Amino acid sequence: MHGPTGDRRSLIPLLGTSTLYGLIAMMMTTVLAVHLDRLGATAFYVGALYAASALAFLLFPPVWGAVSDVLRAPKRIMVVSLVLAAVLMPLFIVFDEPAGVVALRFVFVAFACGFVPAALAQTSLIGGARGRGAALGLLNASMGLGRGTGQVLAGILLAWVSRSSTFLAMTALASVAIVLLLPFRPASVPPPGDERGSVLSEVRRRLFPRVSETAHLRRFGLIWLYVSFSIRDIMILGTFAMMPIYLLKDAGLSELHMGLLLAINPMSQVFFQVIFGRLSDSVGRKKLLAAGLLGSAMVPVLWSFATHPWVIGVGMVWVALSYSSLASGTTAFIGDAAPPGREAELMGLHLTFRGIGGVVGPLVVGALSHPDALGFRVTFGAMSTLGFVAFLLVCFLTEETLGRSSEAAGGAPDTP
Repeated sequence: MHGPTGDRRSLIPLLGTSTLYGLIAMMMTTVLAVHLDRLGATAFYVGALYAASALAFLLFPPVWGAVSDVLRAPKRIMVVSLVLAAVLMPLFIVFDEPAGVVALRFVFVAFACGFVPAALAQTSLIGGARGRGAALGLLNASMGLGRGTGQVLAGILLAWVSRSSTFLAMTALASVAIVLLLPFRPASVPPPGDERGSVLSEVRRRLFPRVSETAHLRRFGLIWLYVSFSIRDIMILGTFAMMPIYLLKDAGLSELHMGLLLAINPMSQVFFQVIFGRLSDSVGRKKLLAAGLLGSAMVPVLWSFATHPWVIGVGMVWVALSYSSLASGTTAFIGDAAPPGREAELMGLHLTFRGIGGVVGPLVVGALSHPDALGFRVTFGAMSTLGFVAFLLVCFLTEETLGRSSEAAGGAPDTP
């Protein structure tokens, strides 16, 4: 077992699995959105597909994270999550009604999302206070590499391969991801703390705490970070939910060009996440948070003028830049603020707040983007105001956490 500042080479199996996780997630998202459109489903159903994913992320990551922390079995939780998701994949071949696809997508994400909070918590622990940002930057970059590859593959498969063959291929990739995770050696976890009673009762206590047990959420303004990211996701995830349809219909691109343009964002993150992860360990977390939210606020405005492929490409790079700054600062901030034994739980709670934005955003943008309402361009421009609200919340209601993680945890500082 590795300590909190363990050898970063122990992350290699986790990074490989994270790459395939991002690849499958992004490929499935794009393939299903275009498939629904080809079935004649309205933009509302496409938005509902994204909202179903976000609702699952809203409800389940804190549960998976709390169970991982209470059982002190992060590797077991990650493997179980991925196995359950892989078993469901072939069912997408059978379900071809819009409502059925949306429902199955919800169940799939409810299982698959269990991997993320445990993976983030383990990466944070292995990085330690001095290298947390850099380690998390590597994990985020791995997922970005997977998402970018998934976008390109989605464009190719949509043009040349049947839907059934696509999902069989994704099932095979999920199996490989599970095998890659098996050699992973988790970081050491703290001894039992103040758990009370059974695992179920302890998980319930963590998920539904009394007011007197919420100090960890108020420390450094952590709760306001959650709220700000949620507001940002209403804007960005709502906009991105419509992008595959927008690019194919309004911009008139082919499936292959659509996949290549959508891939620019996650592929750019492969470089930006590593850079900003290291920066968060030097310049601090809060500066990256503020810069990422301010940059995100400008994205929908750019989309509203995206009538040419090069403009869309520039926008994708800008999304990657702003998101990488925000994601690196956020995960490192949470790792600093989390008390020992609650890392995965608080990473999962972050995903829950992101899920709130993901549920609301696609539904709102999907409804407003209808030709009888505001249309794509006006809706994109109007959503940008939310980004500035999130920026102000972080500026005034959060504190810098760099160098203060030991204070947050109430324990001794990490050893060099």
